[in-house]
Amino acid sequence: MTTLAGRSQPLGSAGRDRSACLSATLGAAATLACALAVSFPQAAVASRPGVVRHSIERLPRGARSVVSAVLGHQFVQRAELSDRPGGSGEQFGEAVAVSGRVLVVGTVNHIAGSSGFEQGAAYVFTEPASGWAHARQVAILKAPRGQSEEEFGRSVAIAGNTIVIGAPVREVGKHAHQGAAFVYVKPASGWRSAAPTAELTAAAGAAEEFFGESVAVSGNTVVIGAPGRKVGAHAAQGAVDVFAAPRFPRASTPKQLAELTAPDGQANDALGISVAISGSTVLAGADLHRVGETAGQGAAYVFAKPAAGWRYARVSAQLTDAAGEAHALFGRTVAISENAIVVGAPDRGGENAEQGAAYVFVKPVSGWHGSLTQTAELTASDPGKGDQFGGALAISGGLIVVGAPGHATGKNSEQGAGYVFTEPATGWKTTTEADELTARGGLAGDKLGLSVALSAATILLGAPDRAVNRDLGHGVVYAFQAQP
Repeated sequence: MTTLAGRSQPLGSAGRDRSACLSATLGAAATLACALAVSFPQAAVASRPGVVRHSIERLPRGARSVVSAVLGHQFVQRAELSDRPGGSGEQFGEAVAVSGRVLVVGTVNHIAGSSGFEQGAAYVFTEPASGWAHARQVAILKAPRGQSEEEFGRSVAIAGNTIVIGAPVREVGKHAHQGAAFVYVKPASGWRSAAPTAELTAAAGAAEEFFGESVAVSGNTVVIGAPGRKVGAHAAQGAVDVFAAPRFPRASTPKQLAELTAPDGQANDALGISVAISGSTVLAGADLHRVGETAGQGAAYVFAKPAAGWRYARVSAQLTDAAGEAHALFGRTVAISENAIVVGAPDRGGENAEQGAAYVFVKPVSGWHGSLTQTAELTASDPGKGDQFGGALAISGGLIVVGAPGHATGKNSEQGAGYVFTEPATGWKTTTEADELTARGGLAGDKLGLSVALSAATILLGAPDRAVNRDLGHGVVYAFQAQP
């Protein structure tokens, strides 16, 4: 998922404002005020990827046949999910992640109890045999010792019985905006009784790191992005931290296994603005990385776990857009499946400013090694100015879903849309969508597609600015399923 602090300006302008902000405040006391004004948009993943902000774990046995079965089919809206009790400005659906029949939805604006603090929360839904239309909200997860505006729920990820939630603006010790992430392992009694198994923080964390801006989980590994981290002399170069995932609800706090950084990292790269993981491969975006003479073109980095463990992991491949464009924000969102990677560049131009694009990289026979450029470029058949296509991503097998939260439908500006791409028999190639998803009764400003999740034949799209009853900005998540 990709979003803005306060959601008050176009995503693209936020990316440039963040770059200017960081450049203007390096080493200065004004960093805090600047961060409050701009913050770090997320990815997804989780794609934010996530991860997201949502990440896709290794496909289970039989999943590829399920994906193949939906290729060439259209997706129809089956459910509209919202939170209880919810309220105006909650913006439910800013981040989504799904694993099987369990959906996690983040909202940074949830008010905790009677405190009046916008602490944030994550909601857990389960899908019954009758489908997502009858899904039940089974839990509301909150941070212990919650803080005002810590942005708990900015990023969410789930794999099996493990949920990870980022709170990138949480104060740790006396470090403003250091950030934290919380891990929940499902108790035997179910998600309703879940309490954090662990609170993760960086081993040598500092102020303004925004640790938890992106999160991902796969198997026994949790990955956390810290795009504001200073690396050496480079302010906000960014880094990615790897932790062992706890296995039991009452497990001890897991240790940090590694800090992953880019060998060609520069100040203000923001590595870790997005993260994803598949098995022993970690993918991370650095959307402000300078490529050659092209400022802000962005890059994504692949880290492969060596036999000796994550501690010894190094960049195995660097991914960039072959044509390149300044301030395209390539790497703002990332997603990974077993043999394919998709990277979003939501500010990519074309016929229209900030139209956006997404790029597919297919794993070479020799593996993820060296400097690689895309196999295919994905775009919308009906692009518009400020669409922010690529602002959210998900991939599973031969299916890719791309969010365009700024897309106008008819006269409805920023109603948003999701675009479905299916892999041809001959492999990924430059193309436009096989299907475009919009919500029934969609309205201007809904921002459908600001978050995306994908599970087999179900696509979930967040519309965090959607009004519910008379509650403006309440937010909704829509479930779409394949039909012939």
